[in-house]
Amino acid sequence: MVAKNSLTKVPIMMTMGNYGGTLAAVRSYGKHSHPTLLATSITSTLSHRSRYLSEALESPPVEDFEQFFSWLMAYGQQKPGVFLYPSSDDMTWLIAYYRDQLSQYYKLYSPDVETIYALLNKPKLHAVAETLGIPVPTTISPISVEELEAQADDLTYPVLIKPRTQIGMIRRQKGQVCESREQLLDIYPAYQQKFCYHPFLIGFDSDVSWPMVQSFHASAGQNTYSVAGFVDEKQEIFVSRFSAKVLQFPIRVGVGLCFESRPPNPKAVDYIKALCKAVGYYGVFEVEFIVDGDQLLLMDFNPRFYGQMAFELGRELPLDQLVLAYASNNYEYGKTVQQQDQKWNHNRVYRFSNRWRLWLILTTQSIAGNFSWAERRQWLAWSSQADVGFDPVYTDDDPNPRRADIKSVIKGGIKHPRSTFKTFFSNL
Repeated sequence: MVAKNSLTKVPIMMTMGNYGGTLAAVRSYGKHSHPTLLATSITSTLSHRSRYLSEALESPPVEDFEQFFSWLMAYGQQKPGVFLYPSSDDMTWLIAYYRDQLSQYYKLYSPDVETIYALLNKPKLHAVAETLGIPVPTTISPISVEELEAQADDLTYPVLIKPRTQIGMIRRQKGQVCESREQLLDIYPAYQQKFCYHPFLIGFDSDVSWPMVQSFHASAGQNTYSVAGFVDEKQEIFVSRFSAKVLQFPIRVGVGLCFESRPPNPKAVDYIKALCKAVGYYGVFEVEFIVDGDQLLLMDFNPRFYGQMAFELGRELPLDQLVLAYASNNYEYGKTVQQQDQKWNHNRVYRFSNRWRLWLILTTQSIAGNFSWAERRQWLAWSSQADVGFDPVYTDDDPNPRRADIKSVIKGGIKHPRSTFKTFFSNL
């Protein structure tokens, strides 16, 4: 039984309508009778198709930071009192950067920009972690070719070239695996060009355009431990759920396809509490660790609504209601949730996947010979247990977002057949 939030029906503003965290929040807030608003420059997203979206508002894109901030201020002046919370790194940083101005018109529950940047800039996150004794993958963060050449000898290969942060990236790019020092030095300059950033962020951090290089852990694709939850500003309320990413696509460097619940790991909880206290973070979080033998290596800290948030909401952790309650100074709600949460059975197994996309990827990859048909049957059987399964796109009472998702893939295939073929059929 999820604790009920007795707040008046505060309007909720979200952005990034195709993001899983946005759709999960729109559905949950809508079910609690809060008016849900989507600020977007795109006319059709998954969240547009949800029955729980009250209104779509035409706005500049979030990644145009100054224009979107101006739009937010103009809207807030006309209709103050809306709750604003992020579901992307860009929006998380924007709210934190303009927090003082936005708080004049919006309800917020967001720490300052230095706190947010310490979590979303991976070299800074790793630096904080190391001072706290939290293990991290071996990483170098050069800011010159000379530094790269000097530090490349200290690495154990293969390694992964990664952007320092996803904030302000003009083109979203995944990392690149390098098998040797020679390959790293050869392709690093190209990735410095690919990882290009908004001038506004470069003005904030001039080193951001230099990619980091991290030891590559093949196990991360099917053995990532995730802790998601909420922590309050006083670090007194801490509630969480635990899961593992058991399949991702592309296999080597990709996004999660399948997740499964896991029992609590006290070490992971202690690490997260220490991090939040050290940098002053409060709000919703999702933290990922690479499982390396007996060690947990800190990989990412997402200080926002996140892709698989519907998994936690489905497992009766009301993350959206918690941040809204604290933004509205309803601190008793957190105490109630924490007390009730002690009864949660963390040992029961739950599963989470976008079932139709999983079916599509498994089928195309099996046709291409990259998955066996036996593996396909195994994963489809894994995802079919509806009594313990959750889907980020489809719910019985809100089926239209999945129809929109299917339509978008078909449209993409017609418009960009080569890239679509590569995405679904190539051995990635």
